Amino acid sequence: MELRQNLSDNLKVLRQAREATLEGFSLDIGISRSTLQEIEAGKANATLDTVDTIAAHLGVSPLDLLSAGTETPQQIRTILNTMEQFSRLTPEKQELAIKHFQALMAIIGGGEP
Repeated sequence: MELRQNLSDNLKVLRQAREATLEGFSLDIGISRSTLQEIEAGKANATLDTVDTIAAHLGVSPLDLLSAGTETPQQIRTILNTMEQFSRLTPEKQELAIKHFQALMAIIGGGEP
């Protein structure tokens, strides 16, 4: 039961964060709107293939989709927006951003950059 509820919660938050409608997202992943609605409501069991398809369309791993989440919809929107902005950078700027991020994480973690 817990996995079904995790899927329900995560799917709903991620789909809404991407501003995808039930109708549009169901068409994207190739299942009926009513089936998607039942999965989001925690009333239907999704097959592993469906979980894989949903995860791929949301850009997350199936494990993330089935795990208990603690992020709020606003946090998820921020993460998705940051990922989108990062993807627009040139490869050189992406590499520089990664180096700066690694240095920041080393500082936060108490290590040296």
